Amino acid sequence: MDLKESEFATDFNTYTNQNNYLTLDSYKEMKDIIQIVIQEVKKYNPTWMGFSIIDGNVDSTLCIAKNVKEKFPKINIVLGGQGTDTLKGGTMRSKSFLDDGSWKNNYSYDDWDFIDYIVYGDGEIKFKSLLLAEKTKKELSKIGGIAFRYNNKWYINEETVKTSLAEMPIPDYSDFVETESYYRQYGSSVPLILSRGCPFKCTFCTVPTAVPNFNYRLVDSCVQEIQQWYDTGHRDFIIHDSIINFRPDWLKEFCEKILEKPWQYGDLHNDAIHWGGNMRLMAPMRDLDTMRLY
Repeated sequence: MDLKESEFATDFNTYTNQNNYLTLDSYKEMKDIIQIVIQEVKKYNPTWMGFSIIDGNVDSTLCIAKNVKEKFPKINIVLGGQGTDTLKGGTMRSKSFLDDGSWKNNYSYDDWDFIDYIVYGDGEIKFKSLLLAEKTKKELSKIGGIAFRYNNKWYINEETVKTSLAEMPIPDYSDFVETESYYRQYGSSVPLILSRGCPFKCTFCTVPTAVPNFNYRLVDSCVQEIQQWYDTGHRDFIIHDSIINFRPDWLKEFCEKILEKPWQYGDLHNDAIHWGGNMRLMAPMRDLDTMRLY
């Protein structure tokens, strides 16, 4: 990596240099990324554009969003994902202190005339409510856990709803699985989320702060989702949980329900589901003839 590439990597990473989004588009690498995004916007002509951010890509997201807004001022730009915790001065704050000893937050919403909405925490219900709501200050103020810009002023709503995964419908990725971007990310595999958050409070980790409501989906719902994908020819699944085996009783029931299905039998490459995991195995997961775990 030459010096210029090293400078870009440093500035690109939110961890090393916060609130540096105004200068990122001076780098050729970022200019190339921005042009790709702009071409995609021209191709699909969306009215809404969402960015799911993590705490390490906040500045690059802001840089891209700013350039998109300049080209397409009528598009609604919304931020979501666990990185929104950073924007509120959460776990990953800057390394400097204010005079009173409190942490300094380098991000100021007042500067962002290119962002329209921010969704904090679990976004399924909030984002749907945002899309359907009349875009008045009165109606937008009713949606808990979002920030919105109205008449060039930012308003931040207090959190009012904790999302229960047990009450959520099965996720529908069918509009995305055949797209090039999905294939680059997942190939023929399917992402699964069986639980969300983490009950532990490790100081080095943003998950408990960004997703404080740790909860599981219903086992039958998870199995049903796998069945739907299996019926369309998918055999590879990636589980994205932070800690899938926190509740051994839940995981045991999940494994037993899977063993009741015919998914694990037949030719390894055509009929059986392929699993990957790094955890302490229980008896139902040790039988390599019925539960091929690698």
